Amino acid sequence: MSGTSTVYENTIAAIFDRLSIFFTEGTLTELYNDIPAPVLSVGEKASKKPMSVIIDNMPSKSNAEASDKTIRLSDTFSVHISIAATDRSKDKARHICLAYVDCVTNAILAEWSLSGVVERALPGIESSETELLSNKDNRATAVVSIECTVRGTALAPYKEVLNGSTYKKDIA
Repeated sequence: MSGTSTVYENTIAAIFDRLSIFFTEGTLTELYNDIPAPVLSVGEKASKKPMSVIIDNMPSKSNAEASDKTIRLSDTFSVHISIAATDRSKDKARHICLAYVDCVTNAILAEWSLSGVVERALPGIESSETELLSNKDNRATAVVSIECTVRGTALAPYKEVLNGSTYKKDIA
């Protein structure tokens, strides 16, 4: 990949970096007794691993907003995190999955600007379910959606390009 990273890529990297701090055996065991650390990754759609936390590498639900009163532009988008836990016991699979959801939520809320990458990041559970697999294991899954808002300060280079182009002449 060449060129400058986008705000979306920077946000996904910041979420991964944040969760990497928490999803280690030592930290997770300190916060949640007897909860195994999951495989943490970016971009995979589904994992065959029994315990996984996967950050989607494409944002969704993006919309830009402008306010006449403050002349401030912002973009809000969502990053989805798929969580899965598998165990013979349905209750244990559910318990582990909910511990991962709790950890993701609190890791983001502990400092919701993701070290200044976004203005704010607000997590919420989008969906969750349990299922019995063909091998008689139980799998609990959840999707946490992190709604991120960034200011439109990065528009300056685009305005410069427009001002230097024939754009104004074309609409005159």
